[in-house]
Amino acid sequence: MLMLTHKETVSDMLKSNKRRVILALLVGLCIVVLTPFINGLGCNASFIVLNPRLGSLYGKCEYGKTIISVKHEITHETYIGRGFMGYWHGRYFLLITSREFPVDKTEHIAPNTLLRPFYYRNFYTGNIVGDEMKYMIYSSPEPTVSQLFLNGEFGIIP
Repeated sequence: MLMLTHKETVSDMLKSNKRRVILALLVGLCIVVLTPFINGLGCNASFIVLNPRLGSLYGKCEYGKTIISVKHEITHETYIGRGFMGYWHGRYFLLITSREFPVDKTEHIAPNTLLRPFYYRNFYTGNIVGDEMKYMIYSSPEPTVSQLFLNGEFGIIP
């Protein structure tokens, strides 16, 4: 049986336990958030995403690093994006770390530059459904379904 003689000792124990609980919760949260990206380290795929309203995306990923080429139908821009792919049980996570816009004076650029923040976020997520024919379902920037042509796997655990 533990004998405590001072109030400071009890409060020190409570503070110590509180710190341990907070640390355990933070570690658990990090594991849950990073699990798709750890699984995405097994990504070895090339893919095409087609949507008549939004445009087309051609990409490949190796060991979680992703490079995509996008032709956007709404903003009339093309760009190359680089980032990281995460995948967990039919849900994909794409974190874009950089975009390169080619300098081409002949290409028409959308006059409404307010569309860019809406369509050019740095984090995308959605679901992949279907066995033979695969589709990507996402709700943002607007709810839509795109056809996915996938050659390879997005993660270690499919």
